Amino acid sequence: MGKIIDFGTNEDFIKNYTELKSSRKMGELYGCDKSSVLNHAHKIGFDPNSVSKKPKLSEKDKKRIISLYNEKTSNELAEEYGVSRGMITKLWYDANLKGKKVIRQPKDDFTNKRFTRLIALYPTEERDKSGSIKWMCKCDCGNMKTIAGPDLKSGKIKSCGCLSIESLEKGRGLNFQDLTGKIFGKLTVLERCEDKLIGQDQTPAVQWLCKCECGRTTKVLASNLKK
Repeated sequence: MGKIIDFGTNEDFIKNYTELKSSRKMGELYGCDKSSVLNHAHKIGFDPNSVSKKPKLSEKDKKRIISLYNEKTSNELAEEYGVSRGMITKLWYDANLKGKKVIRQPKDDFTNKRFTRLIALYPTEERDKSGSIKWMCKCDCGNMKTIAGPDLKSGKIKSCGCLSIESLEKGRGLNFQDLTGKIFGKLTVLERCEDKLIGQDQTPAVQWLCKCECGRTTKVLASNLKK
């Protein structure tokens, strides 16, 4: 024998189907597959096709959606009105609205908020690789830098890069190794040169000016010389 499914009263079943408008969702509600739902519907004389799956927009709704062309995305409006994205874009297309540029508002407002040494001033049009909005920030040292909102919020970036430089300077007395005159393969270390700033947080890394056996000079990171 197959699994006995309790669909409740016919009135409750029809009410639930009318609200969910989907045999799949009904299956999830009753813990069965959609074919069982459809079979029961036919058994009680209910036609699932009688349930409209396309919500209608009033003329007032349509006018509002058209007016929000430059303020919201089609996905946002589709979710708000419970309709498909295609229905929204068709309204805009029929109204001859094309090629818009939406001015998106950041999810979090960081205006004038402090993040360690940084104060977020305003959101920019820049985005990081994940699409997050970058904020123009002013560091306590006076430098300006654009930083992604999530990096500010998580504390991943605390300054324009000056904090890392200061931390490195404090640790040099203990960790700095003078490589002047040492030979690494075909390279001879001549002198230390300016640090190279690496990564989004501009972390400084020690560089050395080296001379190759061929006579040319080049700058090499200390970490690469020691490999």
